[in-house]
Amino acid sequence: MTAEVRKRLAEIRMKSRTALYRWLWENRDEIAPMVSGKRAPWTALAKLAADSGIRTGRDTLPTKQMVHRTWQAVRRDLADMGATSQPTPAQPVAVPRAAPPPAQHRRIAVEIETDPDDDSEFDRPARVPT
Repeated sequence: MTAEVRKRLAEIRMKSRTALYRWLWENRDEIAPMVSGKRAPWTALAKLAADSGIRTGRDTLPTKQMVHRTWQAVRRDLADMGATSQPTPAQPVAVPRAAPPPAQHRRIAVEIETDPDDDSEFDRPARVPT
């Protein structure tokens, strides 16, 4: 498919979308960083869309739920476009882990054989007070 045909198909597809979808699509580069966190400002985006003249099919103001659902559709379509237009990324390479540092102190179990008949421990000279 040529670039011209792809562009024309995108234009036709965009005309069938809602005004809110088109507005989110046109402003996606500015909106994406705002909604990437845990608490996206859906209410503020709904107000901003309304201030920009965006209305629903029933001529009402967009709600935060509408903006959120429509943004999910925009993201899905962006992902679909990216999946078909870009090559599949290479598989990640496994990086070997570094060996653990050597232990500074090691405990060694030592077994000493003793002779029960050996009294050498007791044959030490006694200390003489000076």
